Amino acid sequence: MDKTITAYTSTDLAGDPESYWFSSQWLRGSRHLAVRSAPVIAVVQELATILRDEQTPAPHALLALRRAVRLLAVLAGGTRDENRRREDYRHDLDIDLDVERGRILDLEDAARSVNSTRFAATWLRGSPAEAIRTAPVIAIVDTLLGDLTGVAPAAEVYRRLRHAVQVLSVFAREDRHEPDHRPER
Repeated sequence: MDKTITAYTSTDLAGDPESYWFSSQWLRGSRHLAVRSAPVIAVVQELATILRDEQTPAPHALLALRRAVRLLAVLAGGTRDENRRREDYRHDLDIDLDVERGRILDLEDAARSVNSTRFAATWLRGSPAEAIRTAPVIAIVDTLLGDLTGVAPAAEVYRRLRHAVQVLSVFAREDRHEPDHRPER
């Protein structure tokens, strides 16, 4: 009996070309292309669904956010600013300033935003598990999903992913330092 071991080839994955495309882009170092693949888009889409689903317990939604952030952080090359080149930072700052020049909120405008007020109160007085279900956090995930499926250049989408991961990672790790509120025995 012949017990020859054969190597897997790309034709072995013919049933799932999207997964094959993702893995080949990721392994060849094309992160900016890999982030627009079906598996990554599916993770972001599922995260948005979980955050909106009030039937999912808040701790489970927070766990899903943490898992998604860990995966996306790897795809984005980490979340630390010290890993970024100075030119990238200056370029990002220039873009952000150009976008914000035409839009300045005053205190009354901010106070009128019910969703923003809910987010602020929940973040500052509540728990991260509750805060991740507020409109501003869900909007970050929705915007990221739109960027991943949109027509912007891959390098721009990659930059936006890095920014989203930086913000979402704050929500994902915040409650690790909260005091334990369990009753004493």
